[in-house]
Amino acid sequence: MISILVAADVALWLGAPLVAFACDWHSRRKTAPVQTQAFQFSNLPSNPDPIPRAPETLSLAALLDLANSHYPDGWLAEYFDPATGERKAGSGDTLAQFIVIEISETFVSGARASEQLDEARRVLFRAIDDLHRVIQGFDAYEQQPR
Repeated sequence: MISILVAADVALWLGAPLVAFACDWHSRRKTAPVQTQAFQFSNLPSNPDPIPRAPETLSLAALLDLANSHYPDGWLAEYFDPATGERKAGSGDTLAQFIVIEISETFVSGARASEQLDEARRVLFRAIDDLHRVIQGFDAYEQQPR
């Protein structure tokens, strides 16, 4: 019944030749065998957990490398040895140097990765708060009557 209504709508919009094609296509679709494939667990990849998991712990080098991968132009690497994570003398970007120092000084070897990341976030957010206070001080000074 629905096919007849669809064919009638198509006839009004597109004309009789297309209706004949639509009806012919519809009748062949009903009689054509449906190809199906049974789902088998053997079709699944052999890795039962395809989502990569974060490591349980991070080395200092891995934590600094993670931070460096999100820092503009990778300048953090100027201030630490990528193999060991130890600080080294560098030059050019004192904010990058500051970040490396803060992360290095608060790093706890053997702590879970989530704890290491939380601590790195904490010290960097503390630095952001300190910077905001300095900026607020500048703003307050500027608003004082002269």
